[in-house]
Amino acid sequence: NTFQVPMALYEVNRARVVQAMLEKNDSTKGLILLEGGKQTTRYDTDHEPVFRQESYFHYLFGASQYSDCYGVLSLPEGEATLFVPTWGVEVETICGPSPEFEKLKKELGVERVMSVGDLKSFVEREMKRMEDDYVIEEEKKESGEEETFPPKLFLLKGLNTDS
Repeated sequence: NTFQVPMALYEVNRARVVQAMLEKNDSTKGLILLEGGKQTTRYDTDHEPVFRQESYFHYLFGASQYSDCYGVLSLPEGEATLFVPTWGVEVETICGPSPEFEKLKKELGVERVMSVGDLKSFVEREMKRMEDDYVIEEEKKESGEEETFPPKLFLLKGLNTDS
């Protein structure tokens, strides 16, 4: 019986981030990769403290109850892909079934949901596709057109100096 935040808010947040990146350079291409919060255990026990999602990840994806996830936003399209952990039958017996991708896609309002195991190949494939597009654009560019830049992988890292 509490106020539910509509998932459309997270779509707006993602659009804001993409827009802010494109305002810096309108020919920016690449992927923004974020790591969600990790589920921990207390020392050598099976006790799990209450999970809290990483703040930036929550701001963009709203996946507050899903631990050990990754999220990718493509630039300039703004398509969101969520990567969730999956596990085999031996873990399902204790922890329950792996998340259903289509259900998560609908619940969180993202374009794609994939297994964390597919993250590396997805990033490599998308960066290669964007690199190929960049090469084609450079070949078409004759003279006087605005400068284009190769695609980049943007990661959230650095020191938190404001607290």
